[in-house]
Amino acid sequence: LFEGRFENALDRFDAGRDGWLRTKFAHRPRAFMRATALELMGRPDAARVEWQRANQMIVEALAESPDDYLLHASHGIALAALGDDERALAEGRRAMELLPVSRDARYGLVCEVDMAPIATMLGESDLAIHQLDRLLTIPSWVSVSWIEINPMWDPLRGQPGYAEMLDAHRSDQRKPGDSS
Repeated sequence: LFEGRFENALDRFDAGRDGWLRTKFAHRPRAFMRATALELMGRPDAARVEWQRANQMIVEALAESPDDYLLHASHGIALAALGDDERALAEGRRAMELLPVSRDARYGLVCEVDMAPIATMLGESDLAIHQLDRLLTIPSWVSVSWIEINPMWDPLRGQPGYAEMLDAHRSDQRKPGDSS
């Protein structure tokens, strides 16, 4: 998706053996991934259908696994895409409560990362920028470069505080002796 090869991404999402992408870092229906690609392709109506399908799959999975922090994080993003602001934020917070980064720095980080797109999708720019700032402050794989190439953050690029936040962390990520 970062390379803009959306049709290839859709083909890969369709090639899966079941309706889910399950890793240690995400439990996402393939419809979720399709919706993301369709949004980036500028096809909001088709994306909305996929978001609705993804949301239904997540709701069903949560009925079986109500404490699955990865499902709650995915649910928050799906709800944000569908415009359900309050429930989206609540699901993002629930995911972070179920596995706080203070208890598990590796996997709890996923919930922290997923809160940023929830806020971005809802137009909560201050919250999204705050969340990205936090992610750049704590030990994590999130970097200024990753934020800069990720199309998820396009809605934030012109927002007050966004460039300043990246600039502050860009200088933090320089190696000792690097004069660039």
